[in-house]
Amino acid sequence: MAIIYIDWTDIAKHVEAQTTITGIQRVAFMIARSMVERFGAERVRISRYDHLNGVYRYFASDFLASTPDFDAEQIRKFIDIRPPANPAPTLSKYEKDSFKFRYYSLVRDINCWIGNERHFEKRSSSRSEWIAYRGRREPSEEPDIRDVFEVAEKGDLLCLMGAHWSTPGIENVFIRLHELGLRVSLLIYDLIPLVSGEDLGEGLQAEFDRWLFNSAGYVDQYLAISKCTQRDLDTYLSEKGISRQTRVVALAQQACKPGDDAGARENEVASGLIRPVEVSQPVPNIARMAYVLCVGTIESRKNIWRLAQAWKRLAQRDDVDVPRLVLAGKPGWLVEGFLEWMRVSAWLEGWIQFVNAPTERERDYLYRNCLFSVTVSTYEGWGLPIGESLWHGKTAVVSNVSSMPEVGGDMVEYCNPHSINSIHDACLRLIADEARRAELEHRIAETRLRTWDDVANDYIEAISST
Repeated sequence: MAIIYIDWTDIAKHVEAQTTITGIQRVAFMIARSMVERFGAERVRISRYDHLNGVYRYFASDFLASTPDFDAEQIRKFIDIRPPANPAPTLSKYEKDSFKFRYYSLVRDINCWIGNERHFEKRSSSRSEWIAYRGRREPSEEPDIRDVFEVAEKGDLLCLMGAHWSTPGIENVFIRLHELGLRVSLLIYDLIPLVSGEDLGEGLQAEFDRWLFNSAGYVDQYLAISKCTQRDLDTYLSEKGISRQTRVVALAQQACKPGDDAGARENEVASGLIRPVEVSQPVPNIARMAYVLCVGTIESRKNIWRLAQAWKRLAQRDDVDVPRLVLAGKPGWLVEGFLEWMRVSAWLEGWIQFVNAPTERERDYLYRNCLFSVTVSTYEGWGLPIGESLWHGKTAVVSNVSSMPEVGGDMVEYCNPHSINSIHDACLRLIADEARRAELEHRIAETRLRTWDDVANDYIEAISST
C-alpha cells in the first residue's frame, strides 16, 4: 500500500514565528486532517525539510485527530519545531507582520545560502548572526531523525501543498524523491505573482516564475484549487512549452469540521449573540452593534481602499441605517497609505473597525454575528472567506472576477471590484433590502456546501490517477 507524504515545510516555517493561520496553511492543515480520518495515520505521514540537520524528515500524523483547530503550539511540538529564543536580527519591526516577516526572512535566507556577507553588513548584522538565529534551538534530547529517503518506496505519493518556493535547497530534495520513484503532485493556489504582481513585493515575480518553471523537473501532476487557477496555469505551462496534466481540486466552503462546535466550544446566548468561549472581550464588544464583516489580509489586492471609499459614501446617506464595517485580518503588502488614511480619519470616524489577527474562534464569532460579509478582491485563487461566510449561513458581497463566482454561486450579491459605485450599490442592496438578504440566506440553507472531506476525496482521486 502506497504511503502518502504531505509536505508541511511551509507550515513549519510559519509556526516558527506565528500563532495564527493564513489561507495556504489552513488548506494544508484541513486536507491533511481529512486524509488521516479517511485513510488512517498508518498510511498518511507529515514531512518537512529539516534545514538544521539537512534531512527531509517525516512524522506520524495521528496527532491531527486530537487537534481540531490549527494550534501552532501543538504543531510545533509534533513536528519538532522550536521557535527562536530571540527576535530575528534586523527583522524585529516585522515580527507582527507575517507577510513582510516571511518575505524578508526569505531574502536573508537566500543571501545567507549564497554567502553574501555584504547583504548583512549593510543592515548592521552578519551572516553568522543570521545562521545562529536560524539554528538556535532549546536544549532537547537526542533528535529523532526519521529520514524519508530511508523508508520511501517507489509508488509512494508526495503531496506538495505549501508555498515551498520560498525555501532554498528544498527543490533538490523533491528532485531526488522523484528520481526514487515517488509520484509528486503540486497544488497550485494561484498565479498572483505573475498575473497581479503589482500587488506584491519587489522581486517576488521573478522568484515565483523561476520556481514554477523548475517544478516541472519533479512534478508529475499539477492540481489547481479552482477553474480560474487552472486556466492561468494551463496558459503558463503552454507558454513555457511544458506538457503536464492539470486537474481541478476545488477547495471547501466549509469553515470548520462537522461536530467541532459541540466538541470544542461551549456556546451561550447573551444579548442575542452567539458567544463562544475563548473570545477576547473587544470582539464581542464590536459585535454589539450591527456590522458587515471583511475577513482577510489587509493588502492592496484585497481592494480595501475602494471598499473603504464605498463605506464612506454609505455612511453619508440619510435614507438607510448603515452598519459599521469590520476588517478582520493582518496588515500585508502595500497598505501603508491606507493605514495612514485610517489613522488620520479615526477609521472614518468609527465607521470602520479593525480586529488585528483574530483567532479561529474569534473569526467564527464574527461570522456568526455579522449581517453579511464582503470580499471585493481584484483577484483570488479561490476565496476562503466567501465559503466561510456561506458556511455560517451568511450571504456576501463578492467580486465578479477570477475564481470568486465559483465559490459564491447564486448565493451572494456580485459587484465589479474596480468600481466604487458598484461596490457601494451591492452593499446598499444587502443593507437596505432585508428580503434580498433573506432570499440569499434561504438559498444557502438549501445548498449542499462543499466540505473538506469532499476536498480530500477529490484530492486522493486526482493523485491516484497519475
